[in-house]
This record gives sequence, C-alpha cells and structure tokens, in this order.
Amino acid sequence: MDRLFKCAGCNNKFEITKLIRMPGETIVQPDGFTFDTGQNYCQACFDQQTKDNILLKDKGKKIKETEIDGITQVKDVLINTNVNLLADIKRKISEKTNEKGLRIGEFKIGDESGDIILVLWNELVDLIKEGDKIHLIRGYVREWNGEKRITKGKQGIIKKM
Repeated sequence: MDRLFKCAGCNNKFEITKLIRMPGETIVQPDGFTFDTGQNYCQACFDQQTKDNILLKDKGKKIKETEIDGITQVKDVLINTNVNLLADIKRKISEKTNEKGLRIGEFKIGDESGDIILVLWNELVDLIKEGDKIHLIRGYVREWNGEKRITKGKQGIIKKM
C-alpha cells in the first residue's frame, strides 16, 4: 500500500504522484543538509491558488499594505536589495534543468525604464508567459555574470495582474 500525503490546501490525502510541489524557502543546515519548506497541493488547490493570482507566497507570512507601496522602476534597482516591481513579461530567454534536477527559467521582463532578467525555479517556470504583466513584491536583486537579475526571493510574492 502506498503512503498517502496531505494536500496543504484542502488536507485531503493523496498519493505523492497526484500532488504538485510548490517550492518554498531552501534551508541549509550547518552540517550541509538542505531541505525545502515548500508544500504539496492537489490539482484543484493548485489551480485555485493560481486562479487567485498568487503564484507563490511563503507559508505564514502576511503582507502589509506598506510593504507593497513604493514601486521601483527597473532602472533604479540595486544589487542585494528587495524591491517591488510592476513589469511585463517580454519573453522567455531560457529553460534548463540543473545537475540536481531543479528547473530554472529565465525571462526578460521590464517596464518603461528598462529590462532585467527574472529567474524562476521549478513549478514557477510554468506559471507565467510572454505578454503577462506581473507585480513582484519583495523580489530580490542579485548580480550574476555581471548582470542584474531578480528572483522571487525568500519572502517574495509574484502576482499576475
């Protein structure tokens, strides 16, 4: 008999093959062991979350209205900071699977001030497409190979507009 797992949305039990994993924060312990705080959802709960326009939100974190004020223009983002952006998905640059089996998608996004690369992981790669408009709340900006890139970050949220 297969082991059953609870859906994080409805709490019904399913075989693991019937659940969709939504990644969370990756925790690295001092001994090098890593684990993901993500949750498993049945198809109906996964669809409901995306229908509500929330692509991913860290468990237990509430958004205060003051945290979504102050939209930053792409030209003004600074490395190693969290920012709020309104941006258009211009195109998918690439998608690959790394040596650990994690999917990585890169998207060119931008506003009237400029463009930046958005990097998404695993299931998030499939949730946006060219032509979508997104509101990225607390996205994290970093530099990779001399280029600014933005990710959802550990406490970030992406909403389709």
